[in-house]
Amino acid sequence: MKRFLLYLMALTLACSPACAEIANGTTGVHNTVPIVAQSTGILESLAAEAGQRVSAGETIGRICETRVFAEQDGKIASLNIRAGQRASGTALQITPDCRYTVYCTADDAYETAETMFPHSGETVYIRCTANGTHRGIGTITLMEEDDYLVEPFGGEFQIGETVKLYRSADFSKKQCVGKGTVVAAEAIGYECEGTIGEVYVVKGAQVEKGQLLYTYVSGETGTISSPADGIVRELNAAAGDTVTDGQIIGAVAAYGDIRIAVKIGESAAGALRTGAKVECSAAAGKEETTAAGTVESVAGPDEDGLFTAWIVCPELCDRLGRRVEVRF
Repeated sequence: MKRFLLYLMALTLACSPACAEIANGTTGVHNTVPIVAQSTGILESLAAEAGQRVSAGETIGRICETRVFAEQDGKIASLNIRAGQRASGTALQITPDCRYTVYCTADDAYETAETMFPHSGETVYIRCTANGTHRGIGTITLMEEDDYLVEPFGGEFQIGETVKLYRSADFSKKQCVGKGTVVAAEAIGYECEGTIGEVYVVKGAQVEKGQLLYTYVSGETGTISSPADGIVRELNAAAGDTVTDGQIIGAVAAYGDIRIAVKIGESAAGALRTGAKVECSAAAGKEETTAAGTVESVAGPDEDGLFTAWIVCPELCDRLGRRVEVRF
């Protein structure tokens, strides 16, 4: 009988909490959920910072819309977009007020550095080569190596006729900058790839150069949303930065991914098994909260020879950086 009592006492002491190993841990994240920009543009605002609590779907950033302006006076010939629409291709077309476009080259230009290299936005004087009776004035609108376009805004010409262009109204040979062919002006298309914000014109409307036509954001949406309920772990973008569709700009530690990380020695790591139950305690104001936890994994060793036990304990994993005492 005495031998049995001694055996029972030894067993009780062996199972006593006083013999359990105690380690201090901190809540952290084993994995994070990325915050992804869903459009391309300038990050207009970012209403979040590291450590902030966020909800799934909550807007934490906005991307500026792209504004599209008329490049010439004209009339809206077609309109293929509406607010809120996902658009891809030609958004609208404008038939320019100018009836002509002159396709030009530097051929026949007087061979000086000044005349051989005209520039975009320059005013030129136009005269037909047949008899010089068709004359006008125009602006160089597009340069591409030795070729360029001229938009006439005065004078009468015939479609298909050849003209020469000059820097002076006296059509001096030494002021010749090239020659070109008059063609009928075509409707000019404005492209869009994204979600339309607002449309400021209607079909058939007269527009002026520089007038706002529509806005859009490239990608799915002009907002950046939190991917999960949790805590912002990091942000690597700021207001004013350019972001692209699909770019990862930060990460959220989802509440479901917050774990208690405990550093333990090799002997304790060898005895601890995945799925083992442990007791976790943490201060909550003036009181202490105790809850059951489960060992999710044990990893290591690190450079100091210590192992990390990751423990699941929903009751105490509601914020990052909480100090937790673990008994196992």
